[in-house]
Amino acid sequence: MRTALRFLLALTLATTGLVVAPTAASAVPEPSFRVVCYPTGIAKNDPIVFPGKTGLSHMHTFYGAKGVDHNTTAATLATATSSQCGSYFDGIDNSAYWIPTLYKDGQPVYSTTGAYQLHAYYQRAGGADGALVDQAWPRGLKIIAGDMHATTPQRGILYFCANSVDTGSQSKASTEFPTCTSEETLVARLQFPDCWDGVYLDSEDHKSHMAYSTGARNTCPTDHPVKIAQLTVEAWFFSVNGDGSDFRWASGGPYSFHGDVVSMWQPRAAANLVNQCINVAFDCNPLVYSNIPNGNVSQDQIEAQYKGVEPGTPSPSPTSTMTMSTSPVPSASPTHEHSMTPSPSATPTTTNTAPRPTPTRTNPTATPSAALGILTSDTPTFKVTGKSFLDLGVDVGDWGPAPVSFRYQWLRDGEPIIGETGSSYSLKRADKGSFISVRVTGSKTGFANLSRDTTSLGPIWFPWYAQPAD
Repeated sequence: MRTALRFLLALTLATTGLVVAPTAASAVPEPSFRVVCYPTGIAKNDPIVFPGKTGLSHMHTFYGAKGVDHNTTAATLATATSSQCGSYFDGIDNSAYWIPTLYKDGQPVYSTTGAYQLHAYYQRAGGADGALVDQAWPRGLKIIAGDMHATTPQRGILYFCANSVDTGSQSKASTEFPTCTSEETLVARLQFPDCWDGVYLDSEDHKSHMAYSTGARNTCPTDHPVKIAQLTVEAWFFSVNGDGSDFRWASGGPYSFHGDVVSMWQPRAAANLVNQCINVAFDCNPLVYSNIPNGNVSQDQIEAQYKGVEPGTPSPSPTSTMTMSTSPVPSASPTHEHSMTPSPSATPTTTNTAPRPTPTRTNPTATPSAALGILTSDTPTFKVTGKSFLDLGVDVGDWGPAPVSFRYQWLRDGEPIIGETGSSYSLKRADKGSFISVRVTGSKTGFANLSRDTTSLGPIWFPWYAQPAD
């Protein structure tokens, strides 16, 4: 964002009409990485504020995930295999980003040619001196930054003009729309909160579950203790310039700028970006480095991205997954879009993944036979047994009284998979789009057998780098 960038040159623009990516002229290392996403649509929809309802919002421009509409949820994003995010992030970052549509002289500024881009910078708040982040963004996390009703300058919102050739040459930073010359490009910047409450993927006002870090090291408050990378988006409108009074957002004047995101990162890549960029003070700029970093990632780092609940959303049973996070529709829609009036948070009733859940002792509700004892058990959980998440095992937890013998039956959409009765299982092509679980049956002489199922894993999706052999 502070890096000086230079276009590969205007001759290409003039002769082909295409916008090409800038190359790096110089760079100051910082704990960050950047994703450049392109427009995917324009519509009066807002799947966070008005889920399942079309035409109720002002006009939004959508970036990143393809096909986003009023029915988009985290679950639908989890099934995507590609996105409109370039520089190696296609299929890695399937998040949906959207902002109000920009208007110039009363006409929407929108094109799919690549002239308009959303630059998403994921950074460690506080830079190299800031506190480390605790984890990658949870899958399905929803955040709204900014307030469409604002009548005064907002925190983290700035506008500036960038030179159309040397985009690092930026000037006229302002809380108002600046006047940019014909050699300049209009850019709008918005900063998102970086502290999560660690429980809710959303909140009824779509803001209360998040907070901004503060202090000398940008630490998080005790009621929002989980620090994640801070997202700062820049909307670049190449070759859009002129008098600042010619511009407005679909939501109103310059103070009304805001942005929405539903996060859906490929978990291993997201964890690697935290390990090798964010938490080691390294600038993983894709304009300089030819690929996404790849290294060791712990199972806890993967599972942390499946942690979180939707507020006040009933579900028949918790669903855990390594390839999606559920995102049911919130129980009520706010009266005003992007309302700043908080509502009490509801007690969570559905979970995605709780890494290593606290053992919960359970007993059958009825004694099968007066002569038989009753086993107690933890809920079994998945674990990765090989070098890839394709190879699954099961951690049965603590059963008693020990010792207890175990049998296994792997299930696809609740039905037994023929021949899969071992303690491990390798995902197959036939599993794509299905839910996988395993039933563990414990037995002990003098005790009634007890069967426990893991929560379901799915719907299964295979990234490009990890395809099943069969």
